[in-house]
Amino acid sequence: MTKAEEDIARSREMIARYCRKKHKVKDGLCPECQATFEYVAAHRMRCPYGDDKPACGKCKHSCYSPAMRGKMKAVMLANLPQMLLHPVKTMRKMSGRKQP
Repeated sequence: MTKAEEDIARSREMIARYCRKKHKVKDGLCPECQATFEYVAAHRMRCPYGDDKPACGKCKHSCYSPAMRGKMKAVMLANLPQMLLHPVKTMRKMSGRKQP
């Protein structure tokens, strides 16, 4: 699996967790979250850095619209408890190191 595919899969997991919490969807994604996921996946695949992509917060090239950056910030904040449960995995992701 390429780094882009891993990033997209991780994004889908986070968006699905957000959707379950905020929109009470049990399976899959609501239409709003599905559109968010499609936007994220499309932009990740078009990233000019490819698999050498830095973390979005450290990237000089802004891929997302301001509205989508706000939406993804809400998704990430909703996932903060889960991220705190797996601090090593989270730190590896944030540092850009490959996961075992």
